[in-house]
Amino acid sequence: MRFAILNFETGTGVDVSRQADSYKYKPTASANSDNTPYTFGVKNMYTLAPTRNGAHNWEASGFLSALKALEVLKNNNVIPFAIQQFLPSVNNGFGDVIWAGHSMGGHGAWHIATHVPDRALGVVSAAGWIRKEYYGDSNRFFVHDIGHSHIDASLKDILESCVIEHNSDLHVDNLKGMVVHARIGQNDRAVPPYQVKRMVRLLLEKGIETTYEELVGLEHWWWDTLVSNDGGVLNDVQMRKLFHKMETKRNSLKSCRVNAFTLVSMRVGSVESKCGVKILQSLVPGRAIKIHAKLIEANEMEEQVWQLNLHNVRRVTIYRERLCGKNMNCLVALDQDQEIQLSSTTETKIDEYCLKRTVHSAESSDSITSEILSNGKNAAMAKANEQQWFKCGNHTRSLSLVTTESYPFEKYERGPTNSGPTRQVFASPFAIVTTAASSVSDLASYTALYMANIHMVAASTSVEIRLDTDSYNNRNLIVVGRHNRLVKEYKEHHGKKDVRPPVEILNNGFKIGPCVFNESGTGILFLAPYWDDAMKVSRLRLYVMGNDDDGLKHISLLMEPTIPPMLRASFSNQVPDFVVVNGDVMKYGAGGILAAGYWNYDWSFSKEGSYWQC
Repeated sequence: MRFAILNFETGTGVDVSRQADSYKYKPTASANSDNTPYTFGVKNMYTLAPTRNGAHNWEASGFLSALKALEVLKNNNVIPFAIQQFLPSVNNGFGDVIWAGHSMGGHGAWHIATHVPDRALGVVSAAGWIRKEYYGDSNRFFVHDIGHSHIDASLKDILESCVIEHNSDLHVDNLKGMVVHARIGQNDRAVPPYQVKRMVRLLLEKGIETTYEELVGLEHWWWDTLVSNDGGVLNDVQMRKLFHKMETKRNSLKSCRVNAFTLVSMRVGSVESKCGVKILQSLVPGRAIKIHAKLIEANEMEEQVWQLNLHNVRRVTIYRERLCGKNMNCLVALDQDQEIQLSSTTETKIDEYCLKRTVHSAESSDSITSEILSNGKNAAMAKANEQQWFKCGNHTRSLSLVTTESYPFEKYERGPTNSGPTRQVFASPFAIVTTAASSVSDLASYTALYMANIHMVAASTSVEIRLDTDSYNNRNLIVVGRHNRLVKEYKEHHGKKDVRPPVEILNNGFKIGPCVFNESGTGILFLAPYWDDAMKVSRLRLYVMGNDDDGLKHISLLMEPTIPPMLRASFSNQVPDFVVVNGDVMKYGAGGILAAGYWNYDWSFSKEGSYWQC
């Protein structure tokens, strides 16, 4: 028997031990007896209470912290060796986790379950808000800031797209096949019942098994639902019955427990697999990515036949056992016209399929073209079909987001571990690098120190600040200042075949897309790739610089928090792959941005995903 894991997400200002205590109760007959001990936890389940400081602590780094805690529990790294033999094993794989929480933790339950759908057995969200921007006056961008009277609508869309992956309502499709329960106190004055009702309405529209519970006379939190010590918000009689129902359902799970589903992702790498199907690349960055899947009746060979319609998808991976089952042959039709056979006898369990619109020359470094030519395909025939799917790789790696392992194609292209926006540089260990040159202004050092302090305040992240003469292997980097040695290294690599830097740094400015920015006071930040050949890992580097000191000051304004109690860490809020500003940002805020947007899958400039003035 596999044992489900109950993962409880903490709320604002509540430490993890108090959250774990939320699952205690006493039998009704002895509820008020001091001589009767509490029963802690949920029967047949582990109760895991991860933590991460910050008002957005189940987004970005907090999201990864929760998944890492689950991984540690699975490996029994937190359980004393002397008692491990008496405990059930932990499996945080397919359909083993119930995500539950209250308030901010309720949002965490929504957010994490929708982003790791193959792991989730069920969701319990108590007083959970949908998105931070709808929660009171927290981070309500594009509302009261006078600078937004100067902002272009297309630029506004790009900036908002940087954070919409945290909006749970946009991802409700991913919960198909789970048991979902939402509850709230009728008199809740912290999270209005409307928030929960709105989410429930969306879930029911999608045909997801959902129940809603609004408790009369109760507010945001309660220890006692009907009688003293009965379990309260998270573990009263109603909740215990629900957990048992989810456990029973887990024991009867098939590989993919639905006959049709939609996988939704707002960014490559933000969502794990659904029924073994995972998105690896998109065609247009910054736009929604969707896969609609439907199981058609078995054919004459008694195979399962799945129809997958893909929208804004360039590369996808399919894990056969999760989609079809261990002993089943399976036929997958991609975009209605191409059929791919997934056999139960195939040694490789996970295959990658790529969409190619055009075929380049044999000298191209594109992995898909190389696959076509190496398989003996006729290039002329391939050119006649400008849009076609090909098998472009196979592997045995995990479908999890918590990994230090990169896909091979990420040496040249973008994938789940190296896609933007800018905050992705903080999703792995990172350091800030400033210059050691004594002839250069101290502004770069001050900027690096300020950035490190913001990260500590916002997310309790301790960041090393290093000089460009130091060693900085095995991590992502934030490179500060135009005179940094790493900027010189970047310029030397520009244009080489094996490295594709997206920005050309000139002697008196820089070129990005169709624009050259060479005026004084202009600042830029941008993500660029770096392949760690020794570790075979793709790393990210964020360059922050200006044409002069004023330019560095102007781009550094994007580090400043807007609402200190609810702040996000530097460059992690509304900052896409690149941003260019000048002195107008002092007067107009976001309305003073000259250019902003995303890089394509191959690190080239994306016209569809960018805004610019030049």
